[in-house]
Amino acid sequence: IELIRSRLDRKVTLPDIARDLNVSPSRLRHLFAEEVGLPFKTYVLWQRLQRAVQLQSTGNLTNAALSAGFADAAHMTRTFRRMLGMAPSAFTRE
Repeated sequence: IELIRSRLDRKVTLPDIARDLNVSPSRLRHLFAEEVGLPFKTYVLWQRLQRAVQLQSTGNLTNAALSAGFADAAHMTRTFRRMLGMAPSAFTRE
């Protein structure tokens, strides 16, 4: 989890994390889902969204999206809507 969080500003892949932990990607996929309760990719997206929301409160949406590892603000907004059912701006106002 710490490896994922430390790399959110760039591409985070299961094979890269598995290599750094000296386990096979398939074993990490299984262990991760079992221990965390979410698939690896879903967890990474949740972490990116969380980081972007934290950063958005101190700056603008584009910078927050890029710092959280999204391609751009539109990519973050689409992901946010898909996963939470609302725009990031609506979330931060509540």
